[in-house]
Amino acid sequence: GEMGGIRIREVHIEEDPGKYDPAGGKVDFNRSGIPLVEIITEPDLTSPEEARNFLRSIIRTLQYTGKVNPAPSTLRADTNISLEGGKRVEIKNINSVKGAYRAIKYEVMRQKRKKEVKRETRAYMESQMITVPMRDKEVAEDYRYIPDPDLLPIMIERAKVKEIREKMYESPHLRKQRIIESYGIEPSVAEVLVGEREFVDLFEKVAEEVDPEFASHWFKDVLRKVLNYMDIKPSEISFSSDQLVKLMKMIENDEITPEQGELVLREMAETPADPEELVEKLGLEEISREELNSAVQKTLTKNEEAVEDFKNGKGEALNFLAGQVMSATEGRADPREVMEILKDQIKE
Repeated sequence: GEMGGIRIREVHIEEDPGKYDPAGGKVDFNRSGIPLVEIITEPDLTSPEEARNFLRSIIRTLQYTGKVNPAPSTLRADTNISLEGGKRVEIKNINSVKGAYRAIKYEVMRQKRKKEVKRETRAYMESQMITVPMRDKEVAEDYRYIPDPDLLPIMIERAKVKEIREKMYESPHLRKQRIIESYGIEPSVAEVLVGEREFVDLFEKVAEEVDPEFASHWFKDVLRKVLNYMDIKPSEISFSSDQLVKLMKMIENDEITPEQGELVLREMAETPADPEELVEKLGLEEISREELNSAVQKTLTKNEEAVEDFKNGKGEALNFLAGQVMSATEGRADPREVMEILKDQIKE
């Protein structure tokens, strides 16, 4: 098979032999015998960046199955690097996508500087971001794979493959293509949405009741930012899709500003509640036009120098005045509306 143009040579089952610590020369046998699945690609990757993107894609695909724990200790990578004219070098002790990228980048640089590159296995030292010699390896026999007569081959019939495929969750790349076509979403936005299964699941529920274009950008720019800031994974979101729909409709209907919506979302992410109750709790009720006009007039009266600066072509003076109005209204006004009213009243 292949993924993103990278051919998959084979997928096989192994038992974990243990962990070797190149720094101390010790072997940790705590994980010995634990089953693992190894995925081997053909030598189609041509750069550290391409390797990083491929690892991210394959990890995301595995996580979509719901069977893979994304914890650092459960995913490891070995890389084989060969530059034209040199021998192949294997790098072990890589425990993250970032580690794989740095190890490959360092090893490529090391091999370019060497006059002669010998075939060997090296270990990646994460703390120093370098690779160090681990052992020489010249021939396939050095692997010393020994067939176990008690472990019979696993024969998988096509009917079983079909049955499993029908039960599988939609893969990330297929889902990305579908939401692009179904909702008219930009590919770059869709890429963010499908980053985690729970995130795109929530988006599709919301997009049934809220404008998909507005929802997609809000998920990408606001929801993603709030979750990252509060260190909340999409799988850990505690508010309901109905609560999020209600909040986004309040923004769509101009009941609150997008900036106020983000404040409510932060509160909702911490303590799930009805968005209307949170708006009241935070004192974000919509300001009347009369109250807003009054705040603008008072601001202009108090800041005549800034008004003159704006009239003389200093655009930053308008931003200052808008900030004063927002402060006077305790953030309840729409910044865009404030700007328009300021311009109109200054002209008058």
